[in-house]
Amino acid sequence: MLNLLLVEDDEFFRQALADSLREQGWKVTASPDGRTAKEQIKVSQPFDAIISDIQMPHFTGVELLEWVKQNKPMPFVLMTGFALIMETKKAHELGADDFLSKPFEIEELVKIIKNLCAKKLGREAANAADNDGRDVYCKVSLEDFVASKTLNFDVYVMLGVRYLKIGRRGDVIPVERIKNYADKGLKHLFVKKEDFRNLVSFNLDVARVITKSNNVDPVKKANFMRYTGEVVLEKAFIAGMDRESFDEAKSFLSTSMEILADDPLVTNLLLNFNEYADFVYAHSMCVSVYSILIARKMAWTSTANLFKLSLAGIFHDIGKKEIERELLERPRALLTHAERKIIESHAARGREILMTIKQIPEEAVEVAYQHHENTINTGYPRGLGKAEIHPYANIVHVANLFAEFAVKSPTHPNPMTPEKAVAHMQVHYGESMAPQVFAALIAVACPNKHL
Repeated sequence: MLNLLLVEDDEFFRQALADSLREQGWKVTASPDGRTAKEQIKVSQPFDAIISDIQMPHFTGVELLEWVKQNKPMPFVLMTGFALIMETKKAHELGADDFLSKPFEIEELVKIIKNLCAKKLGREAANAADNDGRDVYCKVSLEDFVASKTLNFDVYVMLGVRYLKIGRRGDVIPVERIKNYADKGLKHLFVKKEDFRNLVSFNLDVARVITKSNNVDPVKKANFMRYTGEVVLEKAFIAGMDRESFDEAKSFLSTSMEILADDPLVTNLLLNFNEYADFVYAHSMCVSVYSILIARKMAWTSTANLFKLSLAGIFHDIGKKEIERELLERPRALLTHAERKIIESHAARGREILMTIKQIPEEAVEVAYQHHENTINTGYPRGLGKAEIHPYANIVHVANLFAEFAVKSPTHPNPMTPEKAVAHMQVHYGESMAPQVFAALIAVACPNKHL
């Protein structure tokens, strides 16, 4: 029989929870606060596990956990909630064995206790981890919750290698608390992939998705996604960049790709793009990463806007998939006037292609059309003025130039260092780029340099 210590300051909840655990045939000692629990631990027979609330008078659950781990090590489960995210993170660092987010079903707690005490129970217990590998969790900015009085989705925090549900759909979240978390350094929370899709308004046409003619071989798709994440995106990292910021942007783009990959039509489009001109596909991934890095440096925080921008980077050169590869590989200086016009046609053709795909955001369509426009009216295809250019296109335009000079490709087999690339851009394209965007690029690409 298991011997458990339950620590909870709410008398009604403490009694109800204790009764439920006793129905399992377990012995339960109930304590109203951490201070009392500490004294009970000193004089009682060793407990098999402790289940404690975090927020209590006199001696909090975190303080009790720290004392237990130092003096009487035993399995320790903490009951927590959205209001106590920072305390939960600290408890994880102190060695809490598991967590429960209030409110919870008694079955959830029983499962955790059986898992922690499996050896004494004499049999294997079910794994109580929240993340069993089938669910995909997506990182979202804390700023996305500022405008909401209630949670629109279940929300998670990442603790080690698992995800803990910390808030439930419909929970009230005071803005002051969100701001307090931001002040304490919390930047992100997590939602399930389906909720992320709703958050960024990327909804699939289910009727079309299940059409057999559009199916993608699962193995081929998995290999393509692995290739994109492990080979192509890593190619985008350039020595001198801030690695942490780069990894966050890379992770965001990987999430965007996961969302896109649920749509067979889009997946086939990207597969064909890569198979036809893999170096152009790789360039597009680099541009997407740099666009996200630039936007974040410009204080963009909206997950929905960053998602649209990431897609804009991915698809900005999609029109090149119909241009002869030999022309794409030839440096611009070696092209004839007629060949340059063929290359330049990719902007209009990209727009046409993307307009046929319902799921692609309007912003990505416009970027495909405008990413070669500039602020001095000499760009193509329309020679737009700076007031007419979409803000996303301004960012992708700068990211595109940087990737062209700083990343190895058939047209630039000897890439420039980040410093030389931005210096070259300043000399040859300075007035044609949006100043605030170029300034953000410099801060991203050369964080320790003064140009």
